[in-house]
Amino acid sequence: MRIAAVAVLAGFAILQGTPAEEISIQRQAPACAPRADDGRLLWSGDFELGDLDQWQWVLRKSPESLAVVNSPVRQGRYAARLTVADSDVANPRAQLNAPGMHREGDDQFIGWSTYFPGDFPSVPAGGWLVFFQFHGQPYSGSPRLGFGVGSDGRIELRRDDVYNYDRVWSEPLVRNRWIDFTVRVKWSKDPSVGFVELWADGRRQTFSDGRSRLAMATIQDDQDVVESIATNYRKLNMIKEPVTILHDAVKIGTSCAAVQPGPGPPGAGGAGRPRG
Repeated sequence: MRIAAVAVLAGFAILQGTPAEEISIQRQAPACAPRADDGRLLWSGDFELGDLDQWQWVLRKSPESLAVVNSPVRQGRYAARLTVADSDVANPRAQLNAPGMHREGDDQFIGWSTYFPGDFPSVPAGGWLVFFQFHGQPYSGSPRLGFGVGSDGRIELRRDDVYNYDRVWSEPLVRNRWIDFTVRVKWSKDPSVGFVELWADGRRQTFSDGRSRLAMATIQDDQDVVESIATNYRKLNMIKEPVTILHDAVKIGTSCAAVQPGPGPPGAGGAGRPRG
């Protein structure tokens, strides 16, 4: 693990989309892509060691801004709390970088859970806030895929400038409970080969084109390897008060079942373990 007090890898300029009518979130077991077995867990950043040693890079201003806590947790005993003040860095950020594991031709699943506390603020018009992204050296500009919070009160998935920062998916932000995400990515610079699939709280998601598989180049032209990055990253001077986000159960594997969160305390929220 490498720890940096202040580090800036890349910006993520998110353009806000048109507000959409909110819909209710219903939980159900995800219909993951079928496999002959439950697949393999390739890497885990679940904080169950009680520290941050599973992660390749830890970017924070101080130990208090990114810390392992025992409540709330999605699974097991520990989660990570990321609290960022506007004065922390050029664009306020606390961040965890997994080892670079996403390469041309890989077909992988990434699972994680994120918790937005009750006092999580609204994002103002013209602002942006990112909580999970896929990026890699040389970290040129925005990541090809980034999950954030929009000014219309929705969590969203956006792409980079090659795709005009388009919002390809969104659903209403829910506070005070864990939200489970599972992403399947075929990693490729070739848009006819690469694709993305998404489950949120156990439900297979449909993208803005009406399909459940989004064909696209998932690796930027100047990248050889991509990292999964759990973050709390926002535009400077957007929100003056400290903002807290929690992450737990970050996993990379070869099947949907392999990256689901394990058992947690009663009332932790999140979808149940799916069939592989």
